Formats: sequence, C-alpha cells, structure tokens
Amino acid sequence: MASWLSLLVGCLLLLNLPGNDCEKAKGQDIEEENTFLDLHATKFYVDKSSFIRDFVLMDTKIVLLTLPPKWGKTVAVDMLRAFLELNVDENGERVYWSPDMLTDPNLKISRHQAMPNIFVDPNLKISRHRTLITAHYKRHPVIHVSFHDVQGDTVESMLPSLTEAIARAFDHHRYMQPVLSRDAVGPDSVSSYNARYSLHIFEQIRNRTVDRETLKTSLYMLVEILNRKFGTVWILIDAYDHPIDIGQTQDLAEADAKMDYLRDLLQKTFKLRWHFHKALLSG
Repeated sequence: MASWLSLLVGCLLLLNLPGNDCEKAKGQDIEEENTFLDLHATKFYVDKSSFIRDFVLMDTKIVLLTLPPKWGKTVAVDMLRAFLELNVDENGERVYWSPDMLTDPNLKISRHQAMPNIFVDPNLKISRHRTLITAHYKRHPVIHVSFHDVQGDTVESMLPSLTEAIARAFDHHRYMQPVLSRDAVGPDSVSSYNARYSLHIFEQIRNRTVDRETLKTSLYMLVEILNRKFGTVWILIDAYDHPIDIGQTQDLAEADAKMDYLRDLLQKTFKLRWHFHKALLSG
C-alpha cells in the first residue's frame, strides 16, 4: 500500500496538481475529448508541460500514472504523444517540419503534424529545456492507445470495443501497410515472410476481423514493426484500467477472465523490452 501511495503522490507532483485541464468559464464549456494541441490554443489550458521532462528522464521502463477521474490524465498522455511522435508521410517516410508544410497540398500529413513547435512557447515550462526538446521533439515512433471506450460484462462482449481501440492505433500507423507491402515483395526470405504475415494481420486488425488470440499479440506486432522501421518505440496507453472497472462486471468470475485477458495482452505488448524505449499506462 505504501508503494502505491508513493506512486500516486509522485504522479500528483509531476502533473502540478491540483487543477483540471478543462477549466470552465461562465457560460462556456470545453469538451474533455479535445486534444492537448486544441486545448493549448485556448485560454483554458493549465500548463503541465514539465511532466514531459519528468517522464522522459524518469529512470523507469514502464510508468504507471494513477490519478482520480477528471484530473487531466488523457490530456497529459496526448501531450506526450504530441511532443514525442515523429512525423511520417503516407509512404512511411519521416518528414521534418518546415514552413512549407502549411501550404504544400501534395504533402499528405495531418493538421497537427503541420503545426510548428509549440513547445518552445515561453509560456510553457518545458520551453526552458531546449536540449531536451532538441533531443526528443518529434523524434520517436509512438503507439498511442486509449481504452476509454472499451466496455463489456464478459471477455466476448468486451472484444468488439477492445478491437476498435487497438484498430484505431493501427489506423494511425496505416502508412506501414505500403511499407510492409514493399518488404513482402521479392525472393523468399525470413524478412519477406515476416512482412507478408505482418501485412496480413495488419489488414485483419484494420478491418476489425481479427480473432481474439491474435488480438492479444496485436500491439506486440505493432511495436515490432515500428521498431524495425524507426527504432525503439514509446508506448502510451490511456485508461488501461477502464475495461476492468468492477462496476462494469458484477460476476467476479467474468471480471477475473477479463483481467486475465488484458493481462496477457499487456504482457505480450511489453515482451520485447529492447523494442520499446519507455511506456506509460494511465488510469
């Protein structure tokens, strides 16, 4: 109990709490689903950017962030993604920011990728750490998964929403499909076979037709292929505990079965510890 309490207190300090990311003004309401970049553009954002430095420099491979509901965990996770995740075009090639991104109609990247670096904004605490920004801003492959919408009383009833949550992460990295297609072409070899197999599973997951056992290894596979393409991966899993909320499942046997399934999924995800640099689980 003491160790859990210490972790909770540490997380509170890291996030500069109290304070909610979505403060309300009279007659106005900011939706909590907004991303960090959207919130930063409003006057309602409470700066917690120093957490980026704390997380990056933390001497721990897997970090558990436990905070009460509505205390900004989701925005904190999205802030890390916005800071760390490298820009990639539709062909799976890295894209480095330039002013041309804002006007080039042929560059197939997202609006957020085209935004200039807001982390040098002097109003953000992280801006004081220019060396860290240079070393890590938009430098890493990131897997970002949210279990916020995963629900169900049993493993079987949970699988559709869990599949959807994981499939969204694969959708985000859809540029890997042409990469895998190119790697799969050529003489038979271990690498071409692996590419064909990964492509097959990638398509199943994006089509939401993957079976329950393959789903367990899906994030592990995504870590592996991103590591092979770009180097060690950073993993961000938001609301990891939502699917096992006891309030969703009255039958304790079913609750245990759900917990066992999710435990297997996470254990497989973190199996190859040298393929990912660091992971954060919030809940």
